[in-house]
Amino acid sequence: MRLRKTASVLTVLCSWILWEKWTLNNPGEQTQRTINAVYESKTLEECRGASPEIAKRRANGFRTGYKEPDYTVTQGDFEAILFDKRRKTTFMEYSYYCLPPTVDPYRDTR
Repeated sequence: MRLRKTASVLTVLCSWILWEKWTLNNPGEQTQRTINAVYESKTLEECRGASPEIAKRRANGFRTGYKEPDYTVTQGDFEAILFDKRRKTTFMEYSYYCLPPTVDPYRDTR
């Protein structure tokens, strides 16, 4: 609930919010997800422009903590993915998307 308060404050300050959706897949356990506001901007272009750097930082964090040959890190402009080669599954994923403050990011958390 705390994040919703943060997001409502952001709506007064900006026109676009960059959201980070974190997904943890652990075979045999329930998938975990969280959504966090990570950047605010006045334009959609500025919001989208911030995503590659944030995804790069997440991917570098994966590379520091999870080493080859057991893991592979994939990075795009709007995602950072950690693949567990032993289990042959995506272990962690961060995806990024921009929404106007009038759209609820919790609406679809699949």
